Amino acid sequence: MAVAAHATYDETILAGARRVRKVNQDMPLEGLHWFFDHAETISDQSIDRIAALGGGIAVQHRMAYQGEYFVERYGFGAAEATPPVPEDARREA
Repeated sequence: MAVAAHATYDETILAGARRVRKVNQDMPLEGLHWFFDHAETISDQSIDRIAALGGGIAVQHRMAYQGEYFVERYGFGAAEATPPVPEDARREA
């Protein structure tokens, strides 16, 4: 079984990771495959938290089709770091 939480913004991902951590304390999630889907603005801190909790992230191809809108909203710096695939691979998230 897998559980996906759709979250684009890092603020949402941080809040979700806090909830997962709290649930994991009462009911260990070991063996459950769970992940955040989309995660376009995920931070290094969130990647570390998710990896430490045994979760993952799944990115979609949104940047390939809507990259110009992302740049308008978040700027070129954020677009260069999206999706954070090299960071994910390094952290095994």
